[in-house]
Amino acid sequence: MAKWTMTHFVLSAALGHALAYLATSVDVLVVGAGQAGMSAAYALRKMGLSVQILEATDHVGGRTRNVDVRTGQSDVETDDVIEIGGTWLSPEHSAALRLATELGIEVFNASFVTASEASNAQEPA
Repeated sequence: MAKWTMTHFVLSAALGHALAYLATSVDVLVVGAGQAGMSAAYALRKMGLSVQILEATDHVGGRTRNVDVRTGQSDVETDDVIEIGGTWLSPEHSAALRLATELGIEVFNASFVTASEASNAQEPA
């Protein structure tokens, strides 16, 4: 079991105070800026609520990432990338496909999704 140092306690106390402040200044705190957190924050903002997103890493998107196989850099747009996270949508992911359409995000049509299926998934149920 890891031992807690004084630094851990000070940082924990500071974080607690920061969270208490944020909780009184916004309607909703969303923990995590992955796909679920960002989608939740977007929906809450559309409902007129004030939202603050807390993310522990240096990027949004959660496990949705890519890496350049030549340079090892993450989250770059080159011809040499591989996807290393939750990046695939099937026709059954109709809510995610509708959200991508609403936000103007182009979805690459892989071979298992026909154009007709993608269009049908984007219609509200």
